[in-house]
Amino acid sequence: MVGRRSNEVEAIVKALNGLYIEPRVAGDTIRTPEVFSTGCNGYAFDPRLISSKVAYLKGSRIVEELIRRYRERYGRYPETLGFVLWGSKLLRQGERQ
Repeated sequence: MVGRRSNEVEAIVKALNGLYIEPRVAGDTIRTPEVFSTGCNGYAFDPRLISSKVAYLKGSRIVEELIRRYRERYGRYPETLGFVLWGSKLLRQGERQ
């Protein structure tokens, strides 16, 4: 982006010396232009962008239905629940899954 200084060389020297590199969101430069300038420890998943109220309500309904079906089938609550959040799809599509 115009007006932003790249500090890649400085960051590489810091990394080679075992020093801390400031983290910042990375990713698609069109959808997330704040990934510029470079020279930071980039992460692709920004939890502040997920989850919206709509996604939270949708997830709540899914879990409630899952537990209801389990109770109908086995007559008790499940001891544990596990969920996989497919990171690559979430990174590409956000909450539009």
